[in-house]
Amino acid sequence: MNKYVALFLVTILNLEQYRYNYGRKCSQDRMKQIKIKLPAKDRQPDFNFMEYYIKSLSYSSNL
Repeated sequence: MNKYVALFLVTILNLEQYRYNYGRKCSQDRMKQIKIKLPAKDRQPDFNFMEYYIKSLSYSSNL
């Protein structure tokens, strides 16, 4: 994993933020139950696509 793939995953995980607030914190048990959709190739996560997508963004030169 490199910083581009990590940025992609963090963005996807931040989309789940609405489910949790002060009264219902995101614990490890709840994190294990979260299902996130990732780009896939041959039923495996396509890390190359994630990396190139982040690099294609207009602000990627500042990363």
